This record gives sequence, structure tokens and C-alpha cells, in this order.
Amino acid sequence: NLGGSMPFTFTYAGSLPPGLSLSNSGLISGTPTAMGEYCFQVMVSDSGTPVLTDDGQFCINVLLAELPETGKNLIKYTSGLLGIR
Repeated sequence: NLGGSMPFTFTYAGSLPPGLSLSNSGLISGTPTAMGEYCFQVMVSDSGTPVLTDDGQFCINVLLAELPETGKNLIKYTSGLLGIR
């Protein structure tokens, strides 16, 4: 169940894959440039009084895959979702 007062502010500690970034609004964007598993903690706070916070641990596995129709490589990634309870 999501709660809290907008706007929310997101920060992280740990390692995002090279080429990805986390915006203050919680969007992970970019194109990963290296394979591997990258784990990090995401913290979110609201703008209410008192301030509500939550955090969660996430890992992104960046895998290299070859596109069969082009022979070109594509890096795929997955991520998670976090909300204030």
C-alpha cells in the first residue's frame, strides 16, 4: 500500500550498472555498458510532516544477448519498484 505526500525524493547507495542513473523521482534510465550483477539500496522520502521514509535492496543483472536477426549485441537489464508504505 503506497502512502505519503508527493513529491517523493529517491536516492541510492551502492553500485548502479555503468551507464544507468537514478533520478530524484525514482526513474532508472540509461543504457548499461558492462555486464555483471550490481546491487544497491534505494531510499525514498516524502515531503510530508513528519517525513515518511522507506528503503529497499535491489540488484540488477546485466546480461549480454545477441539479436538473431541482426547479429548485433543488446544489453538487457531488470529492476524493481519501491514505494512508501
